[in-house]
Amino acid sequence: MAKGIATVRRTELRNPKFLEAYLRDHHRKGPEEFRIALREVVLSQRGGFVELSRRTGLARTGLYKALSAKGNPSYSTVQQVLDALGVRTILAVKSPPPRRKSNMEHMTAYTEITADPQNNNVKYKVVQEEQKATKPRILPGSGKGLFVMANDFDAPLPEFSDYM
Repeated sequence: MAKGIATVRRTELRNPKFLEAYLRDHHRKGPEEFRIALREVVLSQRGGFVELSRRTGLARTGLYKALSAKGNPSYSTVQQVLDALGVRTILAVKSPPPRRKSNMEHMTAYTEITADPQNNNVKYKVVQEEQKATKPRILPGSGKGLFVMANDFDAPLPEFSDYM
């Protein structure tokens, strides 16, 4: 068995809530862990691989091989096994990683001064603002006149006159 897979009593895997938590937990650990956990679930069900083979329409030996430690089941095989076990697959978008500040963003600080002439009070407050440096946009044709091509650009080179 793969590292990190705890032995579970097979009677517990017949409970739908425990089955869901067990498969979800092992799915997070990676494909090898999930495949072996799925094999344990199949073995815990009544009838085992023989019954699963009948329900999915897949060959029993193919299921053994696909759910072994070195197996490489296709997506459709895994889906057929999960359907036969009564497990529904739900896809969800992961939360995006936290956005890093680009090199173009920086903080600007300035001091805000508030004066109260009646009470002779002066208040200073440092304010920080995030500013984005804007990159100048390059427009088509803006390089006109910067590059000049010689009149004899396509003339033969003197170094190759022996070969002509």
